[in-house]
Amino acid sequence: MSVDNEQSQKSNEQLAAEREKVAQELRSLPQNDPRRKELQGRYDELEKERSARDGKDPAAGKDKDKDKQNPRHESKPEEGKSGEKRATTADPPKLTDSQRQSFRPEKEPELRHFPAGTRFYKHADSSRVEKGQLSEYWSPVEPVTMKDGSKTEGLKDVSERHGGDPNALRDHQRFRSAVSYDWQTKMDQRVVIETTHDQWGYVGKANNQPYHEGAPNVTMMGGDHQVVLPSMKQGDYKVVDKGTPMAGSLAEQKQQNEASAAQRLQHGNQATAAAPPPRPSPSEGAGGPPRRGPTASSPAPPSRDAGSGPDKPDPNPGKGRSR
Repeated sequence: MSVDNEQSQKSNEQLAAEREKVAQELRSLPQNDPRRKELQGRYDELEKERSARDGKDPAAGKDKDKDKQNPRHESKPEEGKSGEKRATTADPPKLTDSQRQSFRPEKEPELRHFPAGTRFYKHADSSRVEKGQLSEYWSPVEPVTMKDGSKTEGLKDVSERHGGDPNALRDHQRFRSAVSYDWQTKMDQRVVIETTHDQWGYVGKANNQPYHEGAPNVTMMGGDHQVVLPSMKQGDYKVVDKGTPMAGSLAEQKQQNEASAAQRLQHGNQATAAAPPPRPSPSEGAGGPPRRGPTASSPAPPSRDAGSGPDKPDPNPGKGRSR
């Protein structure tokens, strides 16, 4: 039985399941792995059969219904409405300089192939969510396994850690995805998308970014894994979930975060001052003055949530980036 006949005997569900399995295997292999060639050929065969069932004539290579758009990328570049070539499984895009600088420099971001149906989330301005104007910077809904075996955090992990508090989840993304206040991004609405076409994406830890021009020595620490999808267009995804927009302007959000950070710093100093002094060491003797711990005047370490990380900010990395 030929390969084409073998595929044609399978149900749509079986075909989709096998295609997803092959796509997962492709994602798990490095780009220079010799097994990718065989898997890519297998993936293309399954995609060809799926396209034929969707109304595409595999012999002619053209759609029977010219107005019907192929819901997924083919293995060869396609021409978009404006004539640009769309990213495909065979044509991974490159990062721009600003996109690359959004990742921490100590480790190269990993290129991954995400099949149609993959979900990503972030917090963005509600006005941009309404217009469908979403940038290429995202976080994975489901954990992604990196080459070293470590896993990224998924939406469920982060949400549970913050008790499901939408404001705490937003603040977490603000500082751990390093979205500078200089970029005028309110991040007042959580949005979840699902890709309708296969996408190439780069996965790595978000670089630190400037906190605000009024505090040049303070940075957003970053450190959470982000996904950059360089080729994704507005028609390549659908919004599957949106949170209720949170009240408050960008200035009010910044003021509230700074007040919370100052309160945590004060509590830390009070706890340090209230700690009992240590017992005298043998060298001091029973009558010697006891050694005392830090006092209330001793500064506590800066709050991680306040974005005062130890890293020096890069010169304008990702300046003007929109979430």
